[in-house]
Amino acid sequence: MNDKVAPLTSDNYPSWKQDMIAILLDRNVYDIVLGKENPPGDDATEKEKMRFKKRCNKAFSSIYLNVSKDLRPLIADITEGKKAWEVIQKYFHPESRARTIGLLDRFFSCRIEINEKIGLYAAILRKIMADLLDCGEKVPLKYQAFQLIRFLPDCFGAIVQAIYRWPDDRFTFDQVLNELIAEEARLEQCSRDHEQFSLHSATPLRTGTRNFSKINRPQDKTKEYKNRV
Repeated sequence: MNDKVAPLTSDNYPSWKQDMIAILLDRNVYDIVLGKENPPGDDATEKEKMRFKKRCNKAFSSIYLNVSKDLRPLIADITEGKKAWEVIQKYFHPESRARTIGLLDRFFSCRIEINEKIGLYAAILRKIMADLLDCGEKVPLKYQAFQLIRFLPDCFGAIVQAIYRWPDDRFTFDQVLNELIAEEARLEQCSRDHEQFSLHSATPLRTGTRNFSKINRPQDKTKEYKNRV
């Protein structure tokens, strides 16, 4: 596995974090970074202690070498992978009350834009929920689903009212999203059908023309009688 990823910069922490987790897992040092694996006890052999120390060094170097030079001063005085990981996480996601409140406000005020796809809107909400989770705040399931349908256009009114009547075990973010995507596709198809119908209705029908002046008509009986008298 390639242990190099795009270096950590000021604007790619979420993707960098996921890539780094994969690398640390592959190198079998992620538990060390999380502090879940303790060093060998006093009764361990020197070989076991040395092996653990090498893995600790590997954890730190894996992180340090994948950080851009502009941000390396954050962990320049650190030699432990666990400490480096915590410093970087705190720098990008300070678990402060102000940040949590700001993210909650952003979540509940997030509105779908005009002509924006439901899938894209849902992805934005997911990102905010992930940021809140990093701060130790989980949005309740019913509020996740509620926010997804809260600011939809009027054309979704019927399906929204139907969703409100769903049982609690069905009123989840993913199930609501699937229903809205299906409704979005149905509305788009109806719109295309209407445009196609309007186009055909506006096109004059081409009918054959006939020159009725040249058609032989029966002569007027009165006129025929006079000519014969």
